[in-house]
Amino acid sequence: MGKYVTDLNVLVLTERLSEEDLDARTPLGWTRLDEDLNAGAGGDYLYFLVEKGDDGRSPVTGITFLTREQPAAPGYVKSPVDLNSGTDKGMRIYTAITHDLARGKPITDLRILVSDVRTPQPDPGYQIIPTDLNAGAGGKYIYLTYA
Repeated sequence: MGKYVTDLNVLVLTERLSEEDLDARTPLGWTRLDEDLNAGAGGDYLYFLVEKGDDGRSPVTGITFLTREQPAAPGYVKSPVDLNSGTDKGMRIYTAITHDLARGKPITDLRILVSDVRTPQPDPGYQIIPTDLNAGAGGKYIYLTYA
């Protein structure tokens, strides 16, 4: 079996960094998705961090986004990081993931889709999670896609 996503986290920065400094802030064994989740909305600079493996760690089988008030569904773990951190507008959006194999098949890849339209098409072979991560904050429409 090939590598699959085993964890998802968010790197939060209060200032723009060079590519070299961003690489230095990315923890060993993790991959940073290149798109700022607050692109065009101001606020903190946020990047998804993805951990992959095929060494017995449980794969991520589901990802969803919740507002501040929403509790995570049973089996999901909600991140404390607001994906509109540092903005004075926009919805408070949080990531929740599960490793429960009953929730779906292992996720093998993640990509950020930045668009000028509300209903963009994901790359072939990818599914879109239909939550605009910039909802209410202005800027581009930002979605997470997965394979």
